Amino acid sequence: MAGEAGRLVAGDRRQRRRAAPRAGQRAALLPPTSGSPRRWTAAQLVAVYRHFYPLFQQAYVELGYPQGYFNDRLVAAIDDLLATPEPAEPPRLVQQKVIYQFADSDLEGRSAGQKIMLRIGTENARTVKAKLREIRKLVAKP
Repeated sequence: MAGEAGRLVAGDRRQRRRAAPRAGQRAALLPPTSGSPRRWTAAQLVAVYRHFYPLFQQAYVELGYPQGYFNDRLVAAIDDLLATPEPAEPPRLVQQKVIYQFADSDLEGRSAGQKIMLRIGTENARTVKAKLREIRKLVAKP
């Protein structure tokens, strides 16, 4: 049943496998509730982030980054996600063993965050990127 909503892969053993065009619908299986972060504004999300920032910074130092700032790492991570390409068609996949990987070595070599952005589908990625741009404006140093 290639193309079934929520299915990761389209095709069969004789075809080249691609991420199913509607695979991104898996990311939207849970309906957003009024308390869901999906309904929060960027300002609300950043307010929560700022409230807990001292704990984030403490944990960052404890992880071995005593000279760095967690906020700088957050901005770098947001920039990485925003740099995720938007392929014109679902990327081809290969199954080496159990897990699927991108057939394109450029896509497979990308960060874990960018690979997630590619897997959630173009429309979901655009939605996430729009929210990330708003958040970045609020947390990045001017």
